[in-house]
Amino acid sequence: MAFVCLLGDCLTKNHAKQVVIVNQQQEVADSVLQILELTGIEYDGSLADIVAQTQQSWLRKPDQERWQMEQEVIEHEQSIKHVFDTLGLYTAVEPTYQEYDYVLILGALFSRIKDRLAYVLYLWNKGVRFKQIVFLGAARPAVAAQGENMQEYLDWIGRDGLDMQEPQTETDVMKFVYHHMSMPDEVKNLPVTFIDTPMLENSIGVVRRPTTGNTIDWWLKEDPKPGSCLFVSNQPYVGYQNSVVQTLMPKSFTVETVGTGCDALVKTEIMLDTLARLLYQEQKRLMS
Repeated sequence: MAFVCLLGDCLTKNHAKQVVIVNQQQEVADSVLQILELTGIEYDGSLADIVAQTQQSWLRKPDQERWQMEQEVIEHEQSIKHVFDTLGLYTAVEPTYQEYDYVLILGALFSRIKDRLAYVLYLWNKGVRFKQIVFLGAARPAVAAQGENMQEYLDWIGRDGLDMQEPQTETDVMKFVYHHMSMPDEVKNLPVTFIDTPMLENSIGVVRRPTTGNTIDWWLKEDPKPGSCLFVSNQPYVGYQNSVVQTLMPKSFTVETVGTGCDALVKTEIMLDTLARLLYQEQKRLMS
């Protein structure tokens, strides 16, 4: 038996291309400057100072996951959300082309992994083709340990005699979702790779989970053949993860990032955190 993941409103929102928030001259989009003004951030006009100020004001606490961020009262919140909308941070992003060598699904919580694979199948049904599937996973603790409701997974363990253990890592969850999601035989027969990026330890012995960039680096260690890559995320993270991809991937690959849309119910704190990371990554990309 297989489960089917329904994306609902995520696929009914208008699709768009990536919105440029920092141009090649390191000039920041006017919409971002509006958010700086609405949140009371002062800056000297340079990208470097905008990055410094937003890192200080908008980033979540170290070692805090997005889902752990508490909702706060934010002045001008509705106006800020309107600007997020003009930046395309709520809107689904669709592929530019019809054929790719690789489709790469970025790691996430259980529900997001399902949505991302479902979006891949949605694109396939629309005629987008790819030759290989790559899951960019990690040894980060499985979602049950991160506070997400895993009842659907646990129900599947006990159904139809499935003899499966509760997932221990993000990669375990990716494998489960892949093996139990309904999909066309043409997709099921494609080569599939699961990247299991290990947890990382810094110089003083503090262990942290791998980032998007770490999972990409781990895949590149396998020396994949250069080709066209379609990375799959979901909003509001598509822009940030696309910037990471553009920064890290060798020039011998062509890359782009797509994903489903989201609605304005996403916490404004998460949106600001994501925008701060996108600005930082864009500065890093332009300097690389």
